Amino acid sequence: MKSHGIWASSLIGQQAQKSFRIAEGNDIVEIVLNILPDQKNAPEGSSAETEGWMVSVAYKAAPDTFLFSRTFPSEREARGAFDDLAKVSAEVEGLIRQEKTDEAVKATEELKKKLKSNSSETPILPPGAA
Repeated sequence: MKSHGIWASSLIGQQAQKSFRIAEGNDIVEIVLNILPDQKNAPEGSSAETEGWMVSVAYKAAPDTFLFSRTFPSEREARGAFDDLAKVSAEVEGLIRQEKTDEAVKATEELKKKLKSNSSETPILPPGAA
């Protein structure tokens, strides 16, 4: 158990990235989910404190085209959003792998509802509901 604790503590404070395929109409495209510390206005190499945690979703082929980008005040909230978005994205990819295209398109539409950029709605479950 001790080695698990060391492993888990090494993950705290680290960025993460996951890729998934989604169905947009007749096209299958790849998206990339990211989570990283957000040091707004911090000069390169600065030891400025993290101001939050940014979660973003972008097209892999167009990394500057964000489907979702939001900074959360705590790592816990950001990881919750990241995990929730990754779960829904994985469900879409599962449908694609099963060649259930119509269902994958519908699931992608539901995912995109969660990804409303600059939305005041957090795409994660309330605290304690996860």
